Amino acid sequence: MKVTRKKLIDAARAVFAQKGLDLARIDEITDRADVGKGTFYYHFKSKPQLIREMIKGVMDELGAAMEDKCRGIGDLPALLDALMGAHIEFFCTRWEDFVLYFQGRTDLTLQEGYAGIETPFLDYLGRI
Repeated sequence: MKVTRKKLIDAARAVFAQKGLDLARIDEITDRADVGKGTFYYHFKSKPQLIREMIKGVMDELGAAMEDKCRGIGDLPALLDALMGAHIEFFCTRWEDFVLYFQGRTDLTLQEGYAGIETPFLDYLGRI
């Protein structure tokens, strides 16, 4: 990932965790990343595109962690323990991703919807 793009994603992660998806503004993200607003639009078409990409990335990583943790388990109680453990281990050091995960899941209650945000969650449920 390009350095500037990563700076924008890291800044957005912090701003979204602090202010929420709806209230976060692009200029707050670019200020935190210490880049110009035009740089944001070079990397992302819009805030909704950034949100979709971030949620997809978190959900892909969580899915991989669940698969690793649950591989070879055939017993249902052990499988459920492993699934919960995978979530706890994944999010225990990723507070901002945890907040993004739950904000994305509550998209229906947001003032502004983000088309396409449901796809990573449907993939996640399919993996479970």
